[in-house]
Amino acid sequence: MIPGNGVRGNRLEGSFQWVGRETDVLLRAVDPQEGEFLVAIELQLHPDRRMPVRMDVYAALGEQKYGLPVYPVVINILPGAASGVDHYESTVLDLSARRDFRVINLWEQDAQAVVDNDIVGLLPFVPVMRGGDDPALLERVLERLRRTPELAGMEALLAEMASHVLNQKQVLDIMRWDMEAATGLTFYEEILSKGIEQGLEQGLEQGLERGIEQGHREAALQHLQRVLTHRFGVETQSLSAVLSRYDLPTLERLLDAALDAASIDTFRAELPA
Repeated sequence: MIPGNGVRGNRLEGSFQWVGRETDVLLRAVDPQEGEFLVAIELQLHPDRRMPVRMDVYAALGEQKYGLPVYPVVINILPGAASGVDHYESTVLDLSARRDFRVINLWEQDAQAVVDNDIVGLLPFVPVMRGGDDPALLERVLERLRRTPELAGMEALLAEMASHVLNQKQVLDIMRWDMEAATGLTFYEEILSKGIEQGLEQGLEQGLERGIEQGHREAALQHLQRVLTHRFGVETQSLSAVLSRYDLPTLERLLDAALDAASIDTFRAELPA
């Protein structure tokens, strides 16, 4: 969704707490052509007409604090009157200013493509995407989340998104939740309550951050496997099960080792015990 092939990045500690916001996602990214820059992601339940000026402020403060250009992104979950707004513009006397930002409307994304390509950061949002109200498709998403420990906590977020396009019974059937047991859970009460927007936005932020982290780890693993196969041949396929257990920092360190190692045995010696 963000232009540029080969972009790699990591989440920065903190965010825009110094401007009164604590839920923005701020990433440091590197593109082979563009170099290093920041990606500021703002997640909205509905499009907000005040968003342009906020994105201009976020981008300017990010540039000031980190000394890097900022690529602002707004992700809208559900449709609204301001869904077509994609820039900030101001004119005072003879001076003008403009800041563009990328808008991603989830209802315009193809749910089947997200599931087929296993875009983990977007899986909980599949229900609100185009074609995402298919119960069979949502069951596939639920199975994917439940069989992956790092994604299991996103199950409640999936149910919240499904509640916007399906009735209560359908959501319960897909999630395989028992009504009597489920209603005793705090998160379930929040899921079915349309008035707790603040709690929803916090859940969306947590889900996106988990998805981003998982996506970076999987990308690093795939990159490492390609480097090993290119340098040392097919015998490195036997390392896949071992490499898949490592976290993102370890995989990034091993990628450097794979580029420097003189042989596969030298690389194996770098693997953590």
